Amino acid sequence: MLGGMTARASDYQWLEDRFPDLAEAYCFTLIKDPEPSGALTRFAARPEPRVTGLNDLVRAAFDLHGRRADGDYELLLGATQVGEWTLIVEPNGFLGVDSASAVRAAHDTVLVSHFLNINSRQDFCFVDRGSLRLTFDPGFPDDRAGEDADRLTSVMIASGFDLSGEENLSDASGPAAFALAANLTGVTITASLLENATFQCGACDQP
Repeated sequence: MLGGMTARASDYQWLEDRFPDLAEAYCFTLIKDPEPSGALTRFAARPEPRVTGLNDLVRAAFDLHGRRADGDYELLLGATQVGEWTLIVEPNGFLGVDSASAVRAAHDTVLVSHFLNINSRQDFCFVDRGSLRLTFDPGFPDDRAGEDADRLTSVMIASGFDLSGEENLSDASGPAAFALAANLTGVTITASLLENATFQCGACDQP
């Protein structure tokens, strides 16, 4: 937890209410690069028009898919600067948690990414200068891998993950993943930020 801040799962309960078109399938990535264009280059993204606001980004992602006559699916990445970091949002995407893509993109910097799809599959990825520090399914936080998998348990618990091993019928794994990303990076994502951000966009083929 950077600078003494402690984000909690309860701080991120707004996603489903404010952005229902995104809440079922997304990938949020924070990469320590203050230039959105540079962050997109790390993923070899092809330029797409800028959009303002998360709802327009979601529409652009589905429009991109509809343009492909061959039926192949492209991933749209929307990048916006947040201090010394770039936030990349992928509606219905997963590039940020693809281990090969994430390690390559963060070969000289830090990346924290988390993902959820419509089938409730989840993933969380923390890379520091090419080293995979932590990876796990937020729905099953006891099953972790990475160089810091055990060292980061206190941060995970503070973020809202239950590591007791007992069945948890009240699943807050999605909001807890947002909180953990905030505690690892010091970057707070808010509904207002997502509503007002200008996203520089890029398209990538599926890995």
